[in-house]
Amino acid sequence: MLALFLVGDRVGGYIMDQAFQSTRFRFSQVYSGDLPADLVFIGNSRGVHMFHRPPLEAISGQRVANISFNGMPAPMMPVIWNDYLEHHKAPSKVFVEVSCIGRDNEPGSLERFAVLMAHSPATCELMKRSRTQKYWWCQVSHLYRFNSELHRRSLFFLRNSDQDWIMDGQVPSDWNDPDFVSQHVQFQRSQDDVEAISKLIAIANQAGVEVELILAPYLPAYQAQLPSHAEWLAWLESELGQPVRDYSSALPDSKSFADPIHLNPEGAKTFASFLNDEAVLAPTKATP
Repeated sequence: MLALFLVGDRVGGYIMDQAFQSTRFRFSQVYSGDLPADLVFIGNSRGVHMFHRPPLEAISGQRVANISFNGMPAPMMPVIWNDYLEHHKAPSKVFVEVSCIGRDNEPGSLERFAVLMAHSPATCELMKRSRTQKYWWCQVSHLYRFNSELHRRSLFFLRNSDQDWIMDGQVPSDWNDPDFVSQHVQFQRSQDDVEAISKLIAIANQAGVEVELILAPYLPAYQAQLPSHAEWLAWLESELGQPVRDYSSALPDSKSFADPIHLNPEGAKTFASFLNDEAVLAPTKATP
């Protein structure tokens, strides 16, 4: 029975992985080498919905890849970034949305990346170190690796690229929701997250890739209810050893936001133009 279970599990895991790899989902393409770019963007959901590829490419005239994901914890970011570099030519710049350092990780945020274990030894190592029980269950059952939102979401992109993915809708102009503020705490200090982003920066420096650290916009009515982030930014810049571009107040119009912490398509287009006007998208040194 055990032998039958293991054979069935390995066959099922292989089929699920083949289905995952056949999609045009961002992480499938990271490992297939099908996501070449001049500019790469990484972060959690704010990275997903702040840096929208269509307007960024149209405005900058450069190839763009967004390898952010909802709830991606900072320790996963250097893993994804390093794996991207192993399968692609180095871009000229990588942009990191740094609010991930100031937030608690949601439950299961790291475990969902178990789907990448077959392709990423670094993911295996991180899982073994940080989620030991999950790691060993995934070694016992390869099918178990695919029990995650990440795999289910990938199947939505069998034919179409997920690089167009962005939240729609518009936050009410009179938005006021104290519960949202209390549930989305910002500007905490996590040394583990700082170490992770420092590692990402070191990997980029070794590859000759410029790093831009960005704090993306917040809905003004939401930001007004947050504690001042000036001290947090000063601490973060000191810890990381380089400046953070503070664009948290860059978009004053509530029509730009799908919710208080994410842009909608029109807002992302406006933000892309803003970044271009600031000359942030232009490389300042040659790619190796």
